[in-house]
Amino acid sequence: VVDVLADLLEIAARVLKRDGRLAYLLPATPDFDAAADAPRHPALDLVDACEQPLSSRYSRFLIVMRKTRAWHARDATPDVRAAITQAAEAPYVKLRETIFEPRAAKLARESASSTPAAPASPPPAGGEPVLSS
Repeated sequence: VVDVLADLLEIAARVLKRDGRLAYLLPATPDFDAAADAPRHPALDLVDACEQPLSSRYSRFLIVMRKTRAWHARDATPDVRAAITQAAEAPYVKLRETIFEPRAAKLARESASSTPAAPASPPPAGGEPVLSS
């Protein structure tokens, strides 16, 4: 998902005309701060971010970005790509914690509370097991 978002930003920076807009939906948690945490690209500025709450734990944000300058070959360096990818990762860190940590904690609680079954006792010496009625 992170690479797809980084690719989206890079393609938009290349193909949009100056002042062109890119709009996309970004899944996040309600405490996501779009002004600080929205993915960035050197040729794109954040115009707006509008939250749509989906539940008490999940939201999605409509992110709108505007191309502010021409794309340059310097925008395609490995360092720029790494910075874009790192910025694209930020929104998903908290989302992963919200989705997977409660599940992992629940599984840990369930495995800790379940006790292994006691091994079956061997039959008494002398052969046949005794059946009680």
